[in-house]
Amino acid sequence: MLLVCISHFTEVYSRNSGAPLYGVYYLTMMAAPTFMIISGILLGFFYTSKKSSFELIKRDYINRGIFILVIVRLFICSAFILRSHGLFESTKYVFITDVIGVNIIFGPALINKVQPIFRIALGLICMILSWIVTILWEPNNNYFEFLKEIVFGDLENTYFHSLHYVFPLLPWFGLYFIGSYFGERLGYSVLTREKLIAIKYFIKIGLYSATIAVLVKLVFSLFKSYSLWPASKSLTLWALTSPLQKSPPSIIYFLFYGGLGLFFIGCLLYLEQKKWLVFYLETTAIVGRASLFVFVIQYYFYYTILYAIDLHYSQAWPIYFLLSLLFIFLLARIWDSMKLNRFLTFWAIYRLFNAHFQQLRLFN
Repeated sequence: MLLVCISHFTEVYSRNSGAPLYGVYYLTMMAAPTFMIISGILLGFFYTSKKSSFELIKRDYINRGIFILVIVRLFICSAFILRSHGLFESTKYVFITDVIGVNIIFGPALINKVQPIFRIALGLICMILSWIVTILWEPNNNYFEFLKEIVFGDLENTYFHSLHYVFPLLPWFGLYFIGSYFGERLGYSVLTREKLIAIKYFIKIGLYSATIAVLVKLVFSLFKSYSLWPASKSLTLWALTSPLQKSPPSIIYFLFYGGLGLFFIGCLLYLEQKKWLVFYLETTAIVGRASLFVFVIQYYFYYTILYAIDLHYSQAWPIYFLLSLLFIFLLARIWDSMKLNRFLTFWAIYRLFNAHFQQLRLFN
């Protein structure tokens, strides 16, 4: 969530002020794959550790997924009205929350049908298939172009395309489903009281993934430098081998930033296991429990308020960011203390409105 906030702050602030914050932006590219891996880990963990009640959990997942796709999307789009110059234009984004909404509807339904190790294979197939379609399919009408952007991704994605910005469903679902494999490993290690084994596994796999991505990029750069590869100047080839290719996401991007994300998840789990940084972990747990609320509210802070203020560049920009982070944390703390997460489902909203309607009838 910290990386998400930095990412959105720097995007809006640098666009408004012309601040050269590319280095910060490259760091924050770890946010999205880490966000998706954590979501997948939670699915695998619940499937393993709460198998007897997983059917109820599956129902809750579907309920939450629909809520995210309808209510949460409505709130996030409204935060984009100012930046998009209109309500209709604000709907031309596919946010990462939309992808998570779809994932938590289909993921729980598929997890018991696919063996853990095959989930990695299925995830990679989703990523590879999305790139095959992205490269080879050139739709001849707006409807198929719209479908291609949403499901597979499009290298020609621009503000003047069918959609302004898209997290394509298929490759991100692949990463989510791979994350469920790691969650299942974590779940079994907790049940057998050998949590450190899974944590070390996370750290090791994370480092291996990031290293493979770096090696692939180095090999490609070597071929490009010595002109040993005739297609070395191809935009498509660059996108396929670039750890910076986020929309649509390259497998190398997933390996590098997803690997770093998994590494840091493992490090934080290790610190928790060793009882180090207790205050930090207790504080961030508040944000974790209120993560959906935080994710929505930070859009209003950055894409509505910060965008409207239109700040000029200043070397004090980190103070601006820290102040926004403080306000977001205070709101998250209030949200968590009042246990308002209970309203983040369709059933809760229905019961709330139904009770209010019944009171109105009695009053009348």
